[in-house]
Formats: sequence, structure tokens, C-alpha cells
Amino acid sequence: MAVTIDSTPATLLPIPKTHLLKGLKRHASAPARPPMTVDLSKISEEHQKMSKQRSAPHTRSSTSPLRPKTNLLNELAIAQSVASQLRVDRDEWRTTAQLQEQQIAYHEQELEHQRHAFALLEEQHAAVGAERKEIILANDNLFTLFREAVNKHDKLADDLNESKRATARLKKSDRAKGKVLQRNLRLKSTLQRIGMQASCSPAAPNANTEASLLEALAAAAERIDELESKGEALLEALETRDDSSENEEEDDGNAKLLEAAVAIRGVLDEESFAEQKQHWEILLAE
Repeated sequence: MAVTIDSTPATLLPIPKTHLLKGLKRHASAPARPPMTVDLSKISEEHQKMSKQRSAPHTRSSTSPLRPKTNLLNELAIAQSVASQLRVDRDEWRTTAQLQEQQIAYHEQELEHQRHAFALLEEQHAAVGAERKEIILANDNLFTLFREAVNKHDKLADDLNESKRATARLKKSDRAKGKVLQRNLRLKSTLQRIGMQASCSPAAPNANTEASLLEALAAAAERIDELESKGEALLEALETRDDSSENEEEDDGNAKLLEAAVAIRGVLDEESFAEQKQHWEILLAE
């Protein structure tokens, strides 16, 4: 059976290899799968043959070879396989993109939570800082009050010690006055005895008078010694107070001065000495 075929071949554009092999490349984000086995050498040979046939001059002779239909079918099958593989890759990439979008949305939500938590922490930090400043101010006020209380306590302790020293000096003065009182009593008893002796024996008034004068002289000498000792103690206390420079030494000097002043005042204020002076004047007149 005769088949008429148009001798004028259809003009076909060359198909580059990169276009055929584009679907064989796997994207970095696409999941790995078993590689598709394609006979690249066969595809290359067929492509070379087709290129040669297109570049050779066409003649209308019946002896020119016709392009086999099987080659076209093979190329079509390869193209369909590549297209299906591209569709599979597209679906996988779309699924991966959706998962990544979900992950990005989740991470953005987590980031927003972290920002909110960080803002709360900043507010708490500011509140803690303000509270810390208030505590520091209150601590400073308490420390100031404590220092004032310590100063008042020290002052009260000094006043108490001074009161104790004054009490001790007064006790010493009272003891000294007790001794002076006993001595005055002895002098009074002696004077009374002398007076009784003078009234009982009027023949010896001169002897009694002389004994009375001797006894008065002894009392006067004792009085002078006592005044001298107390006066020396007062002078020493004055010199100690003038020479002292520190607070404690100055307090001790004031205490000694007060003690010496009390002692000498006790000696000067003796009432019995005035009576003795009157009795001595009477004796001297006789």
C-alpha cells in the first residue's frame, strides 16, 4: 500500500539538554527520595542524530531517511516523565513551604510571647529598683536614728558616771566630817574636864590654863596641817585640769578638782572650829 508523505520536512527547533534535564535536579529544601534512572547516553545520541538531520540539506529524493516515529515517542515519554517528576517536586515543595510557613507563624507567636514576658520582666525590674531605693533611704534614716541614740546613750552614761563620782565624793566628805565631828566631841569633852578641874581646885588655875593652852595649840596645829593638805590637793587638781588636753583626762581633772573643793570646803565650814576659837580667846584673856 502506497503512503504519500510530504517531502518537505517540518522545521523543528533544537531542544537543549538543560531543558530536558531540568527536572532531574533536586531542590535543597525538597526531601530526598530514590533517584530516577534515566539513560543519559541514549538521550544524548538521539539528540545528536536529530541535530545532524536538521543541519543537513533536505532533498526531495525518496532515498532520504525519514525521522522515525519511535524517536518522537521516546522523547515524548521522557518529557512526560520529567513533567510528572516536576509535578511531584512541586507538590513536595508546596507541602514543605506550608510546613515552613506554619513553623514561621509558630516562631513569630513564640517571639511575641517572649517580648511580652520581657516587657513584664522590665516592669518588675523597675518596681524592684524603686523598692530598693526606698529600702536604702529607710536604712539611711534608721542608721541616722541609731547614731543619735548611741550619742544620747553615751551622754547619759557619762552623766551617770559623773553622778556616781559625785556620790562617792560626797560619801568621802561625809566620812571626813564624821571624823571631824568625833574630834570636836573629844575637844569638847576635854574642855569640860578642864573646866571641872578648874572649878574643883581653884589653887591651881595657872596649871589648868597652861594645859588648856597646850591642848588648844595642838588642835590648832592639827587644823593647820589639815588645811595645808587639802589646799595642796586643790592646787594639784587645778594644775591637772590645766594640763589635760583630751576629754577623758579633762573629766578626771574636773572630778579631782571638785573632790578637793568639797574637802576643803568641809574643813572651812566646821562649826566646832569657831567654838574652839572663842574658847581660845577666853583662855588668852585669862
